[in-house]
Amino acid sequence: MIVSLNAGGWGAGELTDLKGVVDTLRIDTISNSTAASYAGAGYKVIDDISGPYSSSGVSGVDAHAIAAEALARWKANPNIVAIEIMNEPAGNWFWGTSSMSEANVQAYATMLKVVYEAFAPYGSARPKLLASYDGGGEKEAEWGARWFKLIDPKWIDGVTVHPYGGTGSRAASALGDRHRVEQAHAGTGLPVWVTEVGWPTAVGQPATGDSLQWTEAEQSANISSFVKWARGLGYVADVTIFGAHDYGTNDFYGIETSTGTHKSSYTTLKTLFDESLSGE
Repeated sequence: MIVSLNAGGWGAGELTDLKGVVDTLRIDTISNSTAASYAGAGYKVIDDISGPYSSSGVSGVDAHAIAAEALARWKANPNIVAIEIMNEPAGNWFWGTSSMSEANVQAYATMLKVVYEAFAPYGSARPKLLASYDGGGEKEAEWGARWFKLIDPKWIDGVTVHPYGGTGSRAASALGDRHRVEQAHAGTGLPVWVTEVGWPTAVGQPATGDSLQWTEAEQSANISSFVKWARGLGYVADVTIFGAHDYGTNDFYGIETSTGTHKSSYTTLKTLFDESLSGE
């Protein structure tokens, strides 16, 4: 199982600072030159095609353009090991109030086909193609079940979920929404890629939209618990921790502060990564 980190956009120092902590980074839609810089530093990349976001939902995105751009980027940068096809496509916060409409479900299924057809000629050499099962949020749990009925499973290599713990019970929130991981595998039989999960540390400030606040020690413990649980399932291909740095007023999800100071979770993540290399 890959243990990776959501990163990008923090300057050249990031490439050095994260070396040895993980060897795979999830990056929002990137340019060829940016992807090349990660390759030069020895990183593999999960290419998160995060947009372009449209208030019309996925229906407002040109699937053929997405496929062509993703293919060109991968051909120029073979360090891209997986491509995440749209970020949280069922979320109205990115995709408008009609994001869950039948038209958008069908548009997403069509996009998966178009992307697959662009990469199919490259056979097993191509990157993994990943589709969003939970759509990005708890209320969108049916998103994946709806589009999965419309596709040929060979079009994708895995499904993604973002199982943040929510803002209810503190004990449940510490675990992350593990049911969402189990649900995605049960509904598809495919490997699950947890491409976002994390716990912010802005103690004393309000909860975020998807998590309570935690001390740095609690954040570290939650990350360790989740990764070890996922590793034990046998069908989780990746856990990507969100994220590299704190940002915003209470979005302190980082394993580092906004100024680059390491939290205890920085060391925890390195330990988990070393374990993944050794097969523990």
